[in-house]
Formats: sequence, C-alpha cells, structure tokens
Amino acid sequence: MTVNLEKINFKHSFATKICLWMLVMTACVFLVTFGVASWFASQQMLEDGHKKANLELDKAILYVTDEMENIEGAGNNFASLWKWNKNKDLSEEAISSACESFLRANPNIQGVAIGFEPGMYPQYKKGFAPYMMQDKKGKMKFINLADRNDYREKDWYQTTKQRMTSRWSRAFVETNGTTVTSYCIPLKDSKGKFLGVLAVDLSLAELSDYVQSVKPYSKSFLTIMDRDFNFLVHPKKSLILRGNAAQVLDKSKYEVNETIFVDMKNQKRGIGAFGEGGNTKYLYYAPIKRANWTITLECDKDEIVAGVKAIRLQMAIISLIGMLGLFFVSFFVIRKFLRPIELYSRAALHIAEGNFHTHLPKMRDHNELWALGNSLDHMQHSLDKYINELATTTQEKGRIESELNIASKIQMSMIPKIFPPYPDRDDVDIYGTLIPAKAVGGDLYDFFLRDEKLFFCVGDVSGKGVPASLVMAVTRSLLRIVAAQESRPDRIATSLNNSMSDMNESNMFVTLFVGVLDLPTGRFRYCNAGHNAPAIIDGVTREVKLLDVKPNLPIAILPDMKFEMQETVITPNTSIFMYTDGLTEAENAEKDLFGEGRMLEELKKMEDKTAKEQIEDMLQAVHKHVNGAEQSDDLTMITFKYKRQERDTKFYRKISLHNDIRETPKIADFMDDIVGETGIDKGLASSLNLALEEAVVNVMNYAYPKDKVGNIQLEAYAFDKSLKFVITDNGIPFDPTSTDEPDITAELDDRAIGGLGIFLVTHLMDKVEYERVNDNNVLTLSKTLNPNNV
Repeated sequence: MTVNLEKINFKHSFATKICLWMLVMTACVFLVTFGVASWFASQQMLEDGHKKANLELDKAILYVTDEMENIEGAGNNFASLWKWNKNKDLSEEAISSACESFLRANPNIQGVAIGFEPGMYPQYKKGFAPYMMQDKKGKMKFINLADRNDYREKDWYQTTKQRMTSRWSRAFVETNGTTVTSYCIPLKDSKGKFLGVLAVDLSLAELSDYVQSVKPYSKSFLTIMDRDFNFLVHPKKSLILRGNAAQVLDKSKYEVNETIFVDMKNQKRGIGAFGEGGNTKYLYYAPIKRANWTITLECDKDEIVAGVKAIRLQMAIISLIGMLGLFFVSFFVIRKFLRPIELYSRAALHIAEGNFHTHLPKMRDHNELWALGNSLDHMQHSLDKYINELATTTQEKGRIESELNIASKIQMSMIPKIFPPYPDRDDVDIYGTLIPAKAVGGDLYDFFLRDEKLFFCVGDVSGKGVPASLVMAVTRSLLRIVAAQESRPDRIATSLNNSMSDMNESNMFVTLFVGVLDLPTGRFRYCNAGHNAPAIIDGVTREVKLLDVKPNLPIAILPDMKFEMQETVITPNTSIFMYTDGLTEAENAEKDLFGEGRMLEELKKMEDKTAKEQIEDMLQAVHKHVNGAEQSDDLTMITFKYKRQERDTKFYRKISLHNDIRETPKIADFMDDIVGETGIDKGLASSLNLALEEAVVNVMNYAYPKDKVGNIQLEAYAFDKSLKFVITDNGIPFDPTSTDEPDITAELDDRAIGGLGIFLVTHLMDKVEYERVNDNNVLTLSKTLNPNNV
C-alpha cells in the first residue's frame, strides 16, 4: 500500500482534530458554567421579581387602605356631628341639606345614604332612606331608596343592624350603575336606641383606575376579591361581581394549588405558581383586612426573567465568536508545533519502504518531539538489524518446517494406513485413523498377522510434538521386534517396559493397550498398561460396554514391572473399538468434554456398521461436539470387527492321553485320521507325526513328577492353508521353547544331554509357541500348507 502524505488535508489534519477537541472541551466547560450561572441568575432575578411584585402589592394595599380610612373618617365625623335625639331637626329638608353639605366637603365620596327604622317617618309607608349622590362634576341628586327596594333587606342595612358595629358592606351596583361598597355606621339616640344606618359609598371604579396602573411588568395585572373570591376590581369589566376567581381558574388550562385559596380565606399573604414549562405564572396575594378583601398581582415568569434570556443570547453570540477565533489561532499555533511530526512521518515512510539510512530531522529542545526523534532513530537501526536477522531466521524456519514435514511423513509411514489391510481375508475388518494435534504427535497404533493371530496395539506418549513422536517411533519399533517372537501380551508389555525404562532419561512414559486375537477361535488375550479401556460391541447381545481391564502402570515408569494378562473369548461380529484420550477429552468452546458417555452412546448406533463407518461416524460426532474449537491433543481411533465364520475351520479332532509312554501309538492313529480328512501327502504326515510324538513325550517326561498320573489333551485344527496342533496339560509349569538349542556340530561325547526332541519339533513345524493359561501348559504347533502337500 502506498501512503501519500500530500493527501492529508485541513479536514483530516492532526492540528484540526486537536483544535476541534479543544473547541469541544471549551464549549462543554462554557456550557456547564453558563448553565450554572444562568440558573443562579434566573433564581436571583426571580427573587428580585418577587420583591418587586410584593412592593407593588404593598403600594396598592396602602392606596386602598388610605381611601378606606378617608371614607371611614369622614363617615364617623358625619355621624358624630348629629345629635340623634328628639330635639334635632330630622326633617327631610334638614337631612337632605346635611348630606349635600357632607358630599361637597368630601368630593371623593360618591354618595351617602341614611336608612331609618320604620315608624320614624310615618308619612313614608315603605320607610325613609334618603340617598344623596354626586357625579364627577359635583352635581347632586337626591332619592329615597325605599321607593326602589326594601332597603331593610339589603346587606348594608340588615347586617349592620344585626352587628351594631361599623363595617364595610358587600359590593353592589348603585342606582347610577356604578359598583360601590359602603362604610356602614349604626345610628343610635342618646339612650342607645337604634335609629338607622349611615352608609358612605366608596366607588370601586375609582379604585380600579388606580389599581390598573400598577403594572410591574407589561402583562401583569392586579385584582381585588371579596371574602368569597368574587372580583371587585379586574381588568375585565365583565367579571366584576359576576366572576369568581376559583371558578375562573377551574375553567382554565392551569392547575392551581388549592392551598392558595385556603390562605386567602384565612387572610394570609403568599406567592403561588401555576402553569408549566414556558407558561408559568406567579400569583402574589395579600389581605386587605379592613374589608376582609384579598388583593392579587399576577405576573408571567418569562417577563420576570426576560433580562436573563437577553444576557444569555448576548453571551452565546460573544462566546461563539470567541471560540471561532480560538479555533483558528490554536490551529496555526499547533500546526507550527506539529511541523516536526510531519517531517518524522515522511522519514518513517521512507524507513517503511526499506530505506534504513533516511536522514531524520534534529530537534534542539529536549521535549517530547526530541524523544520521538530518538525513538525513530533507534527504530531505524533496530529495523536494519532485525531485517537481517529475519532473513536468516526465515531461512532457518523454512528448513525446520521442511524437516518437520519429512518427520511427519516418516511418522505417518510407520502407521498402517492402507485399508482394508488384508483384502484376501474375510474374518476381520480393520480401520483406523490418527490425527496429530501438531505437525508430529505421540499417539500410535499398529497391527499385524502372525500364525493366524492378529497382534495389535494403541498407545499414547506423554507430551506432544517432536519429543513425543520420537518416543512413539521407538515404541512402535520395539513392539514389532518383541511381538515377532512373543505371543503373550503381558510379556510383550514387560519386554517393552524394561527396554524403554533403561533409556528413559527424559522421564516420558507411554500408555499402551496390547491385544492378541486368535482368529480361528476368537480367543482374545490382552494387557493394559495405563491406557483407556477399549469399548466392545458384542456381536450376539449387541451390548456396548467398556472392556474389563486391569490398569497396570504405563510403559517406561518402573523397570522390572510385572504386567498382568487378561483373556476372554469374543463372538463373531463383535467390534473392539480402541482410542486415545484425544477422543474422550475433546472439548468445545465451553470446555465441555466429549467423554466416555457420549462415545458409548455413539457406538450404540454403529452395531451393524463396518469398521470404517464406525470410525467416520465417531469422527463426525466429535467434530460436531467441538464445533470448530482448536484440537488440543492427538486423536487416534482404531476398530477391529471380528467376522469369523464357522466354515473357517475345515477340520477339528481331539484326543486325550495319560502321561504314559505306552500311549504314544495313539498319536499315529490320530494322525492317520487327519490324513484321511485333509488329504495331505504321506511325507508331510510322517514329519507331523514325528513332531507330535516328540512334543508329547517331552510333556510326559517333564510336565509331571515321576509316578504321578496326569492327562494330556491333543487338539488338531485344519484350515484352508494351515494345520494347528494344541497340546495342553495341567502339569508343573514347563516351557520347552526356553531351552537352549543343542550344538549338533559337536562330537557326541561333548554334547549336553537333552534338547534334541524339541529341536526336532521346531525344525519340523513352522511355529512353536508356549503359553501358561489357567494353570495349564499350552504348546501350539503350526504348519503352513502349500499345494505340494495336498
């Protein structure tokens, strides 16, 4: 890939990114700071707004209170000037003149009324309640309120009479259409007798004119309500004495806290908020205790904090301009300081292209860039050295890989891999596989045929890789050498153990299972040296189980270790499935092992399958289980399916003899019977008869003590291409094959006594084997037939 430093533009430059990050961080700090400051400013402005609103409210209360005090003072003076007794002129003219004089003396008072008790003026059947009012021009008008209604039922008269104390009446609409409230004074004579009520009017319209001038903010407005929250003063004339504050707010979209009305009812002062978001309103309320009224001032929150919003906008614009200026100044300053990095980048590009002698710029200041230059210089020299070493290492690695490939091929060539291995035989089906975890591994399996016996093994060397593969090769070679001369699995294992223990300086060991299967009879002898127990699929019962094995110690741990052999007979169509722990310990990504349980369950599905199908199905099952997880150990599997048919044995005879030399003629008769059945030529029959007599006489002479009676059993098996004789006795253990061969080239006087009989037998027969089985001596003589013998 080609790197072009010229393509680094403003948008992607390091300086731009640093400046952007600085801008972002500065903006974040500013926003947090600005937000906190704005919040505190808003709170302070709200507090100032509350103070301002309450101050305006206090001014309005003071004005209303002054007006009411003036009315009260004038009314009380007017009432006190009259001597309400029988000597006073209470004529209609006198009262009318007194009222007119009172109003002219108090031009701010709209009207004055006196409601007399019935009977005081008999000429007035409905009662006498003179009312004198004046308009703004001072024009007077006199009427009798009794002509219009029963004034005695009105609040200003009735309630005052009941309480017998001065008070402010409920607001009402006067005869001239104006809204007023009256200061009511009970009138009594000198004896305290109630005469009537003096009512001095206060025009609420005049209060409204002043109240509406109280506007701390453009949208603010002030109202006055009576004790029942009826509006006495309101910007909307239609609501005066017709609107109730609680009902009006209830019909609105705002949710109001009911405690506000409770406080108003109890003549308390306070601040209430209603609405939400950007439509929040504050309601400031306070009592006018003279009349049991409440005065309120409503203000918008937005108007109160409008100054903060304006400051916010100004600060935002100034900050934006400042940050843009900071960005460009920072960009050019940082770009200047980052110029050496660009030079280092160009030098690094040339180094990456293989030019390890590129000149690097020098820094005068001992700072981070100076340290970067030193690092690049060190890297330049290190890369030069590394490339040279890498070339040598790569060459050496290629040689090692080549040798490992050769070693792998050599190792795999030692393992049987041609299947079926014995295509001309139909008594056994064999298939196996070995998959090393590395290039070479430590697993092994092997098998071969000798004297109608199938010798086989499976093993696992401790460790992996090259050391394990070397031990595996030695194990396999030694096993072939020993098994060529020995038929007992325990002896094979013992011989292997002694040989490998002597040269085991690396302290490695081998778990091994050795088996010998007699193909004509199904006799299966085996020895286990610390290996996994093979699985058996019984050809008759179809039962799947692990073979009963005695573990013993692995090979190469202790010298002179005695290994124990076990024996059983397997029926036709029985499979012996052997494996290494790479199968049962195969794990998936969740560390779940394949295990013996899964293995046995899979084998239950393979009763009627061939050896190859069994191995392939098991491989598929384990691959499905690990689901792609890396193989951690060598994996080896081999299956032997025993398929002996009854037709394999063409002829079988058996005789029993006593350990008496006089019984030997029976051997000739036994041999004649065999000749008649098999058709072998007389020359071979004579040699076989001689070998049998020598072997039987040898048993008679050495197996039983003198004068002890014992039995000798002689069995004959005839196959297509071979004969086998088995001589069995229960005498003392005696292995005739272990005696030294006599020196037949020596003079007769110099030869040792004995040994010629067994020497003759071994030369007449193709194979002579001895075993001690179940406290019996078993001597097997084998002879291969050729077309000339039949």
